[in-house]
Amino acid sequence: MKGRADRLHVVVDMAKQTEDESAARLDKKRQALNDEQQRFGDLKEYYAEYDVSFKKASNVMRAEDFAAKRNFLHQLALSCELQGSQVELMQQEFDAAINEWRLCHLKYERLQGYVAQLEKEELARIDKQEQKSVDEWVSQVYFRK
Repeated sequence: MKGRADRLHVVVDMAKQTEDESAARLDKKRQALNDEQQRFGDLKEYYAEYDVSFKKASNVMRAEDFAAKRNFLHQLALSCELQGSQVELMQQEFDAAINEWRLCHLKYERLQGYVAQLEKEELARIDKQEQKSVDEWVSQVYFRK
């Protein structure tokens, strides 16, 4: 007959699988966050470069070109704000994924510890039972003499 520890190994395996799945989701969220941060950095860099070139050329531009480029710069600024919001959202999703993984990891570790404790207790019970059997055998042999 299987002991409690043996029966709980299935639960530990399921907890490990859940932890692994959570780690995979965390990795995807990390990669998505890195991608969004990269896009945000690229967009800010492009905005800064365009702003510098716009300021240098603004004295020699016609009014129509000036208004069009100013409008484009404004659109870039809005895009930067939007991308910044996207990065914040991805950061929140990443933080949630970290918390989920931590909970799964903690559950897995606790289950492992509990099963290890049960195995230790079962071994101690078996050792005690064997010792009792040996003691009974010795006392039977001793009293037969």
